[in-house]
Amino acid sequence: MIASILARQGDRFADKTAIRCGPLTVTYGELNARVAATADRLSALGIAEGGKVAHLSFNDIAFFELLFACSRLGAVLVPVNFRLVADEIVYQLANSEAKVVVYSADFRDTIEAVKGRADAVRHWVESGPHGLAPDAAPLPRRGIERRAPDACLLMIHTSGTTGRSKGAMLTQGN
Repeated sequence: MIASILARQGDRFADKTAIRCGPLTVTYGELNARVAATADRLSALGIAEGGKVAHLSFNDIAFFELLFACSRLGAVLVPVNFRLVADEIVYQLANSEAKVVVYSADFRDTIEAVKGRADAVRHWVESGPHGLAPDAAPLPRRGIERRAPDACLLMIHTSGTTGRSKGAMLTQGN
């Protein structure tokens, strides 16, 4: 399970660099704390096992926070291609049944065009340039519930030669 890999690295290499994203550098210990805070925030928004969280952004730290947080919760991350137009985003949000959409400020106008048309979405969360939980304090180690390797972690919409894109499911084991 992906979340347990991060927890283990956070323990072993807390002060080592985990991610560099533009000018931002995050250690394994910091990433572990940020992921725990993000998982708590998603849980407070009603995301539990099987819940869908969509993410619309360019490459950013929030993607990693969400990926590991979804793994912790048993939720499913639905990355949304930033090249899509509003109609295509509305379709993917409906198709995935996403309840939370996390987006960066770069896509504020796009999200405004989508909001009134995505009925299943309950929460719209704008992430900052430093992610969802930039100030998360290190937390005492909490146990991470094991997930089955065949539990879905990612739903990536992929197009074929005919029709609309389909949500391809990738598991924790993938």
